[in-house]
Amino acid sequence: MMGARRVAALGAVLLAVSWHCDAGAAFERGWPRAREAGMAGTSGGLLESVALAATQDLDGRGAPARGGGPGRQTRGGAARWDLSFSGGRLYGLSEASGSAARVCARSPSMSVAVEFSRFGSGLYAEHAATILVARPVAADLWGAVRCRGLGIAADGAPGRWSAAGDAALAWRLLGRLSLGVAYENLGRSKIGRSPLASSASAGVALMLDALTLAASVTTEPGFTPSLAVGCDAALSSWLRLRSGIATEPGRFAVGLGFGDATSAERSRRPAVDVAWEWHPQLGVSTFVTVSYQL
Repeated sequence: MMGARRVAALGAVLLAVSWHCDAGAAFERGWPRAREAGMAGTSGGLLESVALAATQDLDGRGAPARGGGPGRQTRGGAARWDLSFSGGRLYGLSEASGSAARVCARSPSMSVAVEFSRFGSGLYAEHAATILVARPVAADLWGAVRCRGLGIAADGAPGRWSAAGDAALAWRLLGRLSLGVAYENLGRSKIGRSPLASSASAGVALMLDALTLAASVTTEPGFTPSLAVGCDAALSSWLRLRSGIATEPGRFAVGLGFGDATSAERSRRPAVDVAWEWHPQLGVSTFVTVSYQL
């Protein structure tokens, strides 16, 4: 009986999504960190990874480091380690739960990130193992490549795996303005006969002392472009407020960040980010991230 209820619930979610927005391919979105979700995805995924690598004087949450300036490197140029653990649930359904663990090492000459994520349940699940390498290619210009091992598993069916390659560029202008472009699944990989999502995105972010403003557009062949606008404001040295709005599918997001976002003392204790996304037909999704800097 419980199995039948879960199948019915998952089917209802898939039907609602396909009815109210364009249908997507497998791995339509990686599991986001709460900071990304709180800004409606404006700084999400590969685009954010390379943009953060290009702004080495910023802390891991997009806030200018105290005393930092253009080109300033933290800790005398030594690598900085960022650890994060994320989880959440789409539309309150256990069948649509996700989680991710990420470790990132950033230095003046290179940034490397490794992430493992999972979305779904015992009925259907998507797994991803990702490695990203970003490095400067010119003055104020960073490039990144990402390799993903992607697998799907379903109850009563053998699992399938595939691989996808992605690339991105980010420019840093006038110290606080970043522009980025990214393309995911360059080789149009598939799992069996099912295509993986192939998308192009472009974004811009203005990072001030207490405020980050971001906007992005994501396109995929055969689908309506998705637009997103978000902001991240520091209300105090330990509290941040985020919000964003996006189209295709339409959603509104809010988020909170707890932890010192500017002081070096922040590296001695974890930071917690929470976010909620509201879909007009499907309801509320919840995201939580705990991060730590070494």
